[in-house]
Amino acid sequence: MSEGHLTDVAYWDRNWNDRPIPDPLDPAAPGLNGALWRSLHRFFQRSFAKLGVKPGDLIVEAGSGGSVILPYFTKQFQLRAEGIENSPVGTQTSHAIAAKCGIDTPIHNADLFDLPPPLMARYDVVFSYGLVEHFRPTTIILDRLRDIARPGGHLVTIIPNMRGLMGWCQKAANPEVFAIHVPLSAVELAQAHRRSGLEVIAQGYLMTVNFSAINFSGPNGLVARFGPRLASWTSKSVWLAERLGFPEMPNALTSPYAFVLARRPE
Repeated sequence: MSEGHLTDVAYWDRNWNDRPIPDPLDPAAPGLNGALWRSLHRFFQRSFAKLGVKPGDLIVEAGSGGSVILPYFTKQFQLRAEGIENSPVGTQTSHAIAAKCGIDTPIHNADLFDLPPPLMARYDVVFSYGLVEHFRPTTIILDRLRDIARPGGHLVTIIPNMRGLMGWCQKAANPEVFAIHVPLSAVELAQAHRRSGLEVIAQGYLMTVNFSAINFSGPNGLVARFGPRLASWTSKSVWLAERLGFPEMPNALTSPYAFVLARRPE
């Protein structure tokens, strides 16, 4: 495993191997099971409006193994969507998801630290979802994401909020999974973007809770068996309250995700 990388290709190949092919993100998904998708959809609507993203723009998901979001970008926002992924199994899964819904989203099976020149300074938007927290220091990956954005292009970065309650639960449920994450607050994530020479446009948190984002796999059989159920029931009780009129309250303590919107200077 390379210095600064908390995971490697073999880890992600194992992670994606033998998984069922999921459906792409659907903002119209019904019921409480669609709460995450609807929240992400609102986030992308607000973020793309703030950044001036328009139909036809070229967006890339960095670390796009098993991406359920790339076809959504094309269908919902008419963006030209591509991916970059170094896990062969993750790349195959992404192709299968795109084929499932009949939307072509090319995936470059490549290492972000050894990209072919045509991919450099290419993209209007560089999106990552659960990528940058696997590198220490964070700037080593943000420098690479900056370099594939065109001058004046944007970064949309989402990470799990391992500084908050979800991180504490993850550490208790499976310390090995927690160990491959660098815990970052939204403020710390924004500071890392600035150190990589990016202009931070917005920062914050997503959703009130989503305990189903915790990985309960591990040696403790009781945790692995009952943890996902408890996480689902707890999260859905909050989402039900929100559907009944309680406001969504993104915050540093209980929110499952932190985000930053940034711009590469001209």
